Amino acid sequence: MYKFSIAAIALFSTQAFATDARVNAFQSNAGLTDETDYRRYFARTDNGKASMWFDIAEGQAAVPEAGAGDPADPADPAAAPPAIGPQGGVLSATYKADGRSMRIEQNTAGSSDMSYYAADGDTGYMVMLRAINKDNVTVGGGYGITSGKSDMAYGGAFTKGEDNTDITAYIQSRDLTKSEVTAYGANLAYQGKNIIIDGAYDMGWRFKTDRSRAAVTLGPRAGITKPEEGDMAIDLTLAQINIAGEFAINDWFGLRGSVVSALDANVPMGDEEFDIMTAPVTPAFGASIDFEGVDIDFTISPDKVMDGPFFLTGAGVGEPFAASMSARFDI
Repeated sequence: MYKFSIAAIALFSTQAFATDARVNAFQSNAGLTDETDYRRYFARTDNGKASMWFDIAEGQAAVPEAGAGDPADPADPAAAPPAIGPQGGVLSATYKADGRSMRIEQNTAGSSDMSYYAADGDTGYMVMLRAINKDNVTVGGGYGITSGKSDMAYGGAFTKGEDNTDITAYIQSRDLTKSEVTAYGANLAYQGKNIIIDGAYDMGWRFKTDRSRAAVTLGPRAGITKPEEGDMAIDLTLAQINIAGEFAINDWFGLRGSVVSALDANVPMGDEEFDIMTAPVTPAFGASIDFEGVDIDFTISPDKVMDGPFFLTGAGVGEPFAASMSARFDI
């Protein structure tokens, strides 16, 4: 038992420096940390090993623009505004060492996003550039601070498009203890002449043994969209719950997964009536293979796997893939 415990701890310590595929398997549960956290909380850029990793990640249903997605949702893989956070592109490569990181990522417009991160002590920052063409350019940036257990980041992005100008500003925070987690975020965007306000809060619990660890988070989400013309739209989730965890089979192979659901509310607008409903369950499943100096992570979506011929291509143009894979190398 003693030997197995040491092996399991070794696997988990390695996987803490894992990749996007690991985050996908947890559906970004705020209670489970990862080396890729630094792309959300920039002051953590100087944490972890010097590494390179390559990802085949999920796609998005539309070209991401500043303020798209749900930047305020701590459980959303796009927890930072899509213009300056982890993208929904298909291919990406990252270099990280000595408190600095360079990331190049394909976006769904066919161009690339280039991001630079740096941290020193308890502060860090990032800058990014996306140029779809000379008439559609996005620049963004953010600043982060950490106390070791608490992380906060804020920033924004500016997009000069062919037909409109978009501006996004956001703030997000997370507090971790040995057994608890709290996280919140808020986003304000002016996009396509629409004003968008999003907010989210999560609280939960963390668990860890020699062979496994898990986290359960739940909390409300709210979104308000005020178009230039027409009625305001309100999206309200009374509570979203994310149950995620991983288990070390031995010192080189581990399994992980998560299940997400929510209690949504329909806010009356016009002739609509107030209603409450449970959201469909969203599952994810993943595994890791750990070699000396190399980690291979992959994640599948059971829903997409059941979708027959769309396993690799997604269920239509722009829909997410059923599988994603990442490889990390020590340098």
